[in-house]
Amino acid sequence: LRRVLGVLFDRTHLFVRFGPPLRLTDIVTAVPEDAIARRRIARLLRTQFRQAREALIGPDLSHRRTLVNRVVAARSVRRAAAELAEAENMRASKAIARARRYAQEIASDLSFTAIRFFDVLLTWLWTRLYDGIDIRGLEGVKAIAGDHTLIYVPSHRSHVDYLLLSYVLFYNGLMLPHVAAGRNLNIPVVGPLLRRSGAFFMRRSFRGDPLYSAVFEEYLDRVFDTGSSVEYFVEGGRSRTGRLLPARAGMLGMTVRARLRSTGRPFAFVPVYFGYEKVVEARSYLGELRGEAKRQESLGGVLRSVRFLRQSFGTVHVGFGRPLILDDALDAAVPDWRETRGEALRGDRDWLHGFVDQLGTELQVRVNAAAIVTPVALTATALLATERQALDEDTLLEQIACLLTLARRATEGGITVTDRSPEDIVAYGERLGLLERTAHPLGDILSAGPTTAVLLTWYRNNVIHVFAAPALIAAILSAGRSMSREALLDQAATVLPYLRRELFLPGADGDERAQLTGTLRALAAEGLLTEQDDRVVPPARGTAAFARLHRLALVITPTLERWYIAVALLDGQPPHSWTTEALEQACVLTARRMARLYGIDAPEFFDATLFRQFIAALGERGVVVPDDAGRLDTHRELRAVMVNARRVLDPAFCDGVRAARQLPALSAPD
Repeated sequence: LRRVLGVLFDRTHLFVRFGPPLRLTDIVTAVPEDAIARRRIARLLRTQFRQAREALIGPDLSHRRTLVNRVVAARSVRRAAAELAEAENMRASKAIARARRYAQEIASDLSFTAIRFFDVLLTWLWTRLYDGIDIRGLEGVKAIAGDHTLIYVPSHRSHVDYLLLSYVLFYNGLMLPHVAAGRNLNIPVVGPLLRRSGAFFMRRSFRGDPLYSAVFEEYLDRVFDTGSSVEYFVEGGRSRTGRLLPARAGMLGMTVRARLRSTGRPFAFVPVYFGYEKVVEARSYLGELRGEAKRQESLGGVLRSVRFLRQSFGTVHVGFGRPLILDDALDAAVPDWRETRGEALRGDRDWLHGFVDQLGTELQVRVNAAAIVTPVALTATALLATERQALDEDTLLEQIACLLTLARRATEGGITVTDRSPEDIVAYGERLGLLERTAHPLGDILSAGPTTAVLLTWYRNNVIHVFAAPALIAAILSAGRSMSREALLDQAATVLPYLRRELFLPGADGDERAQLTGTLRALAAEGLLTEQDDRVVPPARGTAAFARLHRLALVITPTLERWYIAVALLDGQPPHSWTTEALEQACVLTARRMARLYGIDAPEFFDATLFRQFIAALGERGVVVPDDAGRLDTHRELRAVMVNARRVLDPAFCDGVRAARQLPALSAPD
């Protein structure tokens, strides 16, 4: 009866998958006895059907109450509850009751009724919001879905991310993941719906509550043990600048520990890149980029967002990157991990923390390697590389064409570049309201207003990693002087590791020159430089080619200027003057001042997180070394960095930074 009703009411939700064929000849030849051969064929078919079913709709799930009971009864949770009861002098039953509340607060309650509801709602919503959903790279995920536990690790740029990923997987015959959601989303009406569609809720921090940590980790282990796929955002929150954020170790560390405890199917991480041509949260991001406080999620906010249904948000792009098999990564980093897994879990071996950090970086590199260079991102990159965010139409078309060619030549891994022409790209930007056209007898001018220009930095930052290496070479050559090939490569290779760390570029220390050699060939093919004997020559000043080279350099110049602020402040004080925290605060103050003086309207220019990352990178490379008191000593390489920076950057900007460091407010602490 259930099958009949299913055919009647769900006749539009049929999914047919053809598995790999079984060659009967091979089976019969290997097993001549008919009875054994029949049993073997039946066993192979059952295995294929089970794997296909689990890959599509997931394993059979226990009732939520049963799962909560198992979590609370786990040895690790009981031990944490006993320690809490002893520490706070409470009854053991009260500590167990608290653990149960935690488990109920966390656990999802997957319901196919809710999934059907979201199916109808989201199909209608995407049709209203977007011109279409562009999906890339899903074949690689399907190839491993049957025999791996999948962990999706997407970039996090919008609240649309997790709804969109589940929708794409559902309509492409892959299991819906259990999605880690912040507890801030567990609001009336919305929270229960998300929970029934697979969301499990977590606190932003587990610090100071070992019982909560034990309950959450045990719950995650139970989900993994069933073979269910899981989705979480390693960045920890949405990116307000459009760049990828450094991976946090929390969920990654719990996943690795779950694999060390597990003897089941291998784990596979699936990086996912989201590319939006117009982001739904544009207004709130704009406010936060200008310093406003983040708005708390609420039901009223959800209802107010209905007004967006009257707008067009272009095409949304979903790129699935190259999966990372966790066992393979462990084999490469820690060959004896299977023998030492118990020691690592107890904390007797110290490789786990370092491995998790490396894993997080590699996953972010793979997310960026699956990027989609959208028309809006190209328009933003071209237009923001000007002083007033305005260009005449012909020049804008030339610059977009240049960026298109460089992106196609520089693509690695799964990066995809739009196939639209420059003319189509400009028309598309106008249709989305991101470009303003001013008619003029000598040629129309296309520009972005002050508000739109700030928002365009978000779209440019989605793909800035694609143009980082070409822009670095352009910045060095935009001084207009020819250089020996070796000198150019040496100077660029000194900077590239810092770009790699901040923008999650592929490659490893030591291969910078090989990467940059390919970049030189791409720039030469575009006419932005020539190689004569052993020298690299930029185009002559005043030519259109030199103007394109200069605008390409401006893509990365704000990043180099931001780094110069930190280096100049270090160089302006005697060694052991700065602590990391004091230097970071001074960098932010100086950057805000310079942004105001030089009209730099890019919010990430004075982002404290980016300064913190750069100071940490200087420490990793030995340019600064903290002493026993935590004050930073500087290496002589710092002076070489200062000299090279002044060759590349605007002298007036460098003089402004050096003048600012003399101000009393920027003096190093005593």
